[in-house]
Amino acid sequence: MHDKSITSRRALALCLAAALLLASLVLPSFAAELTGAGTESDPYRIGSEAELIAFRDRVNSGETGACATLTADFALSKAWTAIGTKENPYRGTFDGGGHTISNFNSSYSDPIAALFGYNHGKIQKLTVFTEANYGVYGTDYTAAVCAINYGKITDCVSQG
Repeated sequence: MHDKSITSRRALALCLAAALLLASLVLPSFAAELTGAGTESDPYRIGSEAELIAFRDRVNSGETGACATLTADFALSKAWTAIGTKENPYRGTFDGGGHTISNFNSSYSDPIAALFGYNHGKIQKLTVFTEANYGVYGTDYTAAVCAINYGKITDCVSQG
């Protein structure tokens, strides 16, 4: 009877391991999907931190002309890496829709510390709020909305 108990435990452990392996292969990734086409007439719609991160990652990977509209106020939960790099500056239209991104903060080691790093596009109708417990720190260029601007910024507010 003792051997049967050990065999049953091994079988259970093997089944659990197989289930975990299968789940890791089948479950979708946690990266947010963006709705919209990213064009001026059908911009990406962003209503959460995860969607803003997905947008940033697309821009910083080369989709520099992507257009987006905020659909809600939301807070950031960790230090921010800027949208738009020297190699891939932002060239689209970002419409904040009068919404606020709060808890904005950056890392002490980032040379470019801002929501947008390099902008050659249009940023409008956006409020970036830094809470008292957070800060915007960078080693070279620091701002809340945009660090290096060659585009157009209108109706934007930095608070905190």
